[in-house]
Amino acid sequence: MGKACHGLIAVTALALITMCALGFATGDIVKETLSLLSMPWGRFVLADVVASFLLLSVLVQLVERRLWLSVSLFFIAALVLGSMTYCLWMLLRFRVILASVTPATSRQ
Repeated sequence: MGKACHGLIAVTALALITMCALGFATGDIVKETLSLLSMPWGRFVLADVVASFLLLSVLVQLVERRLWLSVSLFFIAALVLGSMTYCLWMLLRFRVILASVTPATSRQ
């Protein structure tokens, strides 16, 4: 299961990086964000993104022992790069996260 989760996270991060590059290359972030804000579902999607950002930031704070890393990496990088930051962090910290949510008896 660990390798499958690692693979899924890696593919997700790669897809997000690709979509981000395409967005910056072909889109207008200000104009398109204002367009999203004019639509009810667009406002919902943006609110969902902000809620996800806050919840994942709490997860990072719970796992990371280094405050400078969680503050600098996730309050700056995640604001700029979005969910791909969390995907990359999960790839790096997968074993720690898995160990903290898996009961000791099933880790053997």
